[in-house]
Amino acid sequence: MAWTSFLAAFSVGLQDCDDLEVAALCLDGIRCAIRIACIFHMTLERDAYVQALALRFTLLTANSPIMDMKEKNMEIK
Repeated sequence: MAWTSFLAAFSVGLQDCDDLEVAALCLDGIRCAIRIACIFHMTLERDAYVQALALRFTLLTANSPIMDMKEKNMEIK
């Protein structure tokens, strides 16, 4: 029931904040939400989280507005 609220909170936190710690926490929240959705076979919810992550934050779509790539958009390990 609350997955849309979590998705909105993680998305806004990740998109609007340049603090790397906040970005890491939001990414971890999205990762956990995807895992929970997979465990409970929640296809719609899983797809929504994956799509938000892949399309909005990695800048992989041609339809997305041109933005500068920031450190929070990539993770170096």
